[in-house]
Amino acid sequence: MPDPDHPHISSWVPYLSRLVVKSDADTYFVGHSVGCQTILRYVETLGDGVTVGGAVFVAPWLSLKEGSLETPEGVAIADEWLNSQIEIARVSVHLKRLSAVFSDDDQYINLSDSEILRKYLGAKIIVHPKRGHFTEFDGVTEVHAVLNELLNMAKEKR
Repeated sequence: MPDPDHPHISSWVPYLSRLVVKSDADTYFVGHSVGCQTILRYVETLGDGVTVGGAVFVAPWLSLKEGSLETPEGVAIADEWLNSQIEIARVSVHLKRLSAVFSDDDQYINLSDSEILRKYLGAKIIVHPKRGHFTEFDGVTEVHAVLNELLNMAKEKR
């Protein structure tokens, strides 16, 4: 993604749109953290009748834990994403399969976001113990559940 240390809706969503070119039932997405929001925002822009095969999110967030952002710059970046509504009902029309992988000790994410994704998008929720925000800093370099979920989605399609 462009300028990954300074993610902005106005640059990330159009960038994803240019990368994908055409979305259809054979299109699958994998996102981490704010990348998950990027995918949701991209999917909500799809035209009538377009559905994507599915998505796997790792440490997705719709809200953040109070005080989890350490710098004013981090707060300013997150503010844009937190205060720009996502039309979840529109996303649900285009995104038929979603799996979301969370950690029970993520320093940023409210685990309650998993219930929102489950309730409104039918997400399959997977919670791993003690994986933090699924970063190398947290000692995480692989998340096998991502590949497993993608393979399961592809099998379900057949």
